[in-house]
Parts: sequence; structure tokens; C-alpha cells
Amino acid sequence: MLYVSPSVHKNGHPYEIIGPCKDPVILDDFIDLIDNICRKYNIPYLDAAANNNSRAKIPIEELFKDDFTVQEGHNRHEALLRVMESLIARNIRILALDEIREFAKIWNDSHCSSPLDDREFQKQWKCATAFIDKKASAEKGDNKYKSKDETLDLADELRQKFHFKTVKVIKDIYYFDSRRYVKNGNIVIESELEARYLNALAQSQADPPKPWTRKKSDEIIGQVEQRTYVDISAFDADMEWLACDNCMLNLRTGQTAPFSPSFMNTTCIPVKYSDVYATGPAADFFRLVEQHNCNYDNCQCPKIMKFLHDIVEPEDVEILLDFIAYCLWRDYKYAHWLLLNGYGQNGKSVLLNLIELFLGKDNTSAESLERLLNYVLKKSFLDYYMNF
Repeated sequence: MLYVSPSVHKNGHPYEIIGPCKDPVILDDFIDLIDNICRKYNIPYLDAAANNNSRAKIPIEELFKDDFTVQEGHNRHEALLRVMESLIARNIRILALDEIREFAKIWNDSHCSSPLDDREFQKQWKCATAFIDKKASAEKGDNKYKSKDETLDLADELRQKFHFKTVKVIKDIYYFDSRRYVKNGNIVIESELEARYLNALAQSQADPPKPWTRKKSDEIIGQVEQRTYVDISAFDADMEWLACDNCMLNLRTGQTAPFSPSFMNTTCIPVKYSDVYATGPAADFFRLVEQHNCNYDNCQCPKIMKFLHDIVEPEDVEILLDFIAYCLWRDYKYAHWLLLNGYGQNGKSVLLNLIELFLGKDNTSAESLERLLNYVLKKSFLDYYMNF
């Protein structure tokens, strides 16, 4: 080993070349000693020699270890490129490319001593995505990947067709039924697979298709779950929008919109909305609340308005209508409840039946106050507008 001045020893004195060694000594473990030093700083030595002097690559698992660092001058570009390709290959089915890119960015900042700048990072990212695309195209023609690719393609096809969403932790699969999201998405998947099998069976001429086994069905369901996870708070997040029987209605502005999975609504009332009821910047609960002293023959629903005036005092009609309208707003901003007091056969049950018809039977419940004190039970009431 030769040290050339002006290299400085740790004691502060420079090294000097004083001449050749008269009695050289060869250490038995000298090569291993040098190799250990090289490994410490991620410099290939013996591994390169073992691979016919080709450049040795660090195992991909090592690149992701917390204590791994690529020093400047030791090919940070190649290490980052390998990490990017690995992240894309393992996550492309469940994450967007922008999300994977952020993970690669974090790795660059954490594991590269002097991280690559944005320009160099973007160059490696383009190379990684181009390589993965090329590799994926080549694998499509390889029969050994055919079964797996078909499974993945079918899961994606079902996800796009039914707009599946899987609630984290409890793993309930919801699907969009043209108006709202409902549970039992796993049953929809099984029914769709069976329908496709029967259709293929009816069209087969020679070799009939194989029926779906429980294992294969569960595999498809699992693939759908893994790609559609959302927090339960994502459902019904925008309280202003109400799903009616024929459209989406903004309760603040009176604006209407067609049904869409983007609303993420899980409820829908069985009432058709007409924009003739909207009278201003706020949709007035289909204009009923504003009709204090209506002429029953001219109002929108004369029989119902006459019934309300028959069972309560005129000044209480608006209170009833306000309370029903308040049920449409899914936030419990005002801690109020309505008590109907009276003798039998005076319209209480008829009124409750009318409210249930308006809100929808699936959107109401009938639990006792004692049971409502149960926290777990209260969590199950998230999809209800009213409890009788």
C-alpha cells in the first residue's frame, strides 16, 4: 500500500515516501481486510472479481435498508434507477405513478449522500418508466405471464365498471349502483364472474370454459380490494349534495347535477326533484317550508299540507317541515329532537309513515334511546337520516 504526500496522518504529520520495503511481509487476511473496507463504503471489490471482473451490483434488498447510503462518486444514478424500477414494478397496480415517484424522491433524499438534483432525478425517472413499459410489453407475449396478466386485467376491468371502493380495516366493498354506493360488492363480483362464465359457455363451440373456483373468485376479490382502499370518511363527505330519485341536488344553491361516483354518496331519497321548486339561492325544501298560509288547491301537495294543518296548530306546521328538512342535512349541528305528544288516532303514526316514505325506508331506523347510547351502535347510524 502506497501513501503519497501530502496525505496527512490522523496525528497531524504528513506521510513520506522513504523508499522500498527491504523485508516485505504478506498478511494472510490482507485481501479480506481490503474487501471489508470496500464493502463499508459500498465499493465493489471481491464481488466484481468473482463476476469475471464485471461490475458487481448491490442486491436490491440492500438498497432499501435504512442504513444504506450511496456516496457521491459511487454511481448514485444507477442505484436510484434500480430503486425506481423496483418501486414501479411492485406498486404500479395499486398506486398512481405520481405517488410512486414521491417514494423514489424520498429514497433519493434519504439514501444518497448529496441527493441528485431535480433535473438528474427526472432523467432517471424517464428511463425507469420507459424500461418498465418496454418490459411489460415484452411480457404480454410470454405465455407464462398470461394467467396472471388476465387476472390483473379482469380485476381492473371490474373495478372500472362498478367503481368499487373498499373501506379500510373492515374491508367492506362498496359499488356504485347508478345512484349511490351500496355494500356487498363481493357478491356483485361473484355474480359478474358467473355471468361471464355462462355467457362464454353458451358461445363455446369445442372446448367449454372452466367454471370459476372459489379460490379464483377470492383472488379476483382480493385484487379489487387491494386497489380500491379508501377511508370511511370519504363517503358522504360533501353534505351540501343530496341524492334524489332523479338527480343530485345542492341543498344550499338549488343546483342539480347528474349522478356520479365522484359524489361518493351512500344514500338516496325516493323523491323526484323538479327545479320549479327552487325559489332562490337556497333550495327551500321543495318550496313547502315557505307556504305558511297556502291555499290547499294551489300548493304543490295539497293533501299533505291539509293533513298537517289538521293534526297540529297552524304555527306548528312550519316547525314540522323545518324538522323534516333538517333531517336531509347529514350533520347534527343542532342537538334537537322532535316529540309528538297526543292521544291515539290523532295522526302521529300517519305523520311518521309520511316522513318514512319521503326519506326512504332504508334511510330511517327505529331504535330505542337506550340502544342509541351504545357507541358501536351509533357508528352504524351514519347512513340514516332519522331515527323514529
